[in-house]
Amino acid sequence: MMSSLNPCTSPYNKSPWIASTPPDSDFGQNGLIVSLVREEGHVYSLAASRRLLYAGSDSNNIRVWKNLQEFSAFKSKSRLVKAIILFGDRVFTSHQDGKIHVWKVTSTNPIIHKT
Repeated sequence: MMSSLNPCTSPYNKSPWIASTPPDSDFGQNGLIVSLVREEGHVYSLAASRRLLYAGSDSNNIRVWKNLQEFSAFKSKSRLVKAIILFGDRVFTSHQDGKIHVWKVTSTNPIIHKT
């Protein structure tokens, strides 16, 4: 899913993720709002900041969600994303191959992440 306000300009135009809403039920204040489902593989890491959700999986992609729609994505040369930490304008990712990558969110375009 792409946001019409902030289209994903990465090479990941077709996300393997889908958003599904639960059936109409009264879940109370702590109920499930939406599920983001990946059709292949497993999610190993999540981080949230400034209304963005970062998801790392067994692929080498980190996907960024905003308002329950894919906002951006970036790709690492390392494999499985085991952890994501956000600090200021930096995104730290650790990978199964033992590497830690530091990404900078560009101030002019928050969709772009650079190592």
